[in-house]
Amino acid sequence: MKKNPEQTEQTRKNLKDAYWKLFITNKKPTVDAVCRVAGYNRCTFYRYYDRSSAILEEIETELCSLIHTIAQTAMERNDSSLFLKEMVLLFEDKGDYICTLLGENGDPKFMNMVKEQMSPILLKFFKLEQYPHRDLLLTFFSNALSQTLSEWYKTGKKVKLEELTIFISSLIYGALSNINEPPT
Repeated sequence: MKKNPEQTEQTRKNLKDAYWKLFITNKKPTVDAVCRVAGYNRCTFYRYYDRSSAILEEIETELCSLIHTIAQTAMERNDSSLFLKEMVLLFEDKGDYICTLLGENGDPKFMNMVKEQMSPILLKFFKLEQYPHRDLLLTFFSNALSQTLSEWYKTGKKVKLEELTIFISSLIYGALSNINEPPT
């Protein structure tokens, strides 16, 4: 019997939603717990995933893929402000996921995945190759950008998109312009 693609996608979404509901409440998202919340049996679960943590990996991969696409598009268009604007829009759309994964109860691996997706654009637009300790700068700027956007999202997005983009860009360029000067 052939599966209905819409039903397959809906089941997958229901399992993901159940996993996420457990994840954000700090409950261990075991296969049994996910099935109980989603209303499916284990057999159904295993048609889609081989373990409950595979759902988290899928969510993280999807988010990193979106960041990668944003970075690639901005690099192709040679437009750093496009990258910042699109990242803000991503946080508007997927902020619950991203902020949770970057937060204290999130997945520590996720920040490294985000850094990996942001590094090429940070290197290109902010010319980080010329600086000593490039890897430290990449870590600093990817963390700073991610945490600033998370804070913006969690505090109600009170700053307008254009203003936030200019603010972040100014912080990055300002930090880079002073990097070789000793602190006062």
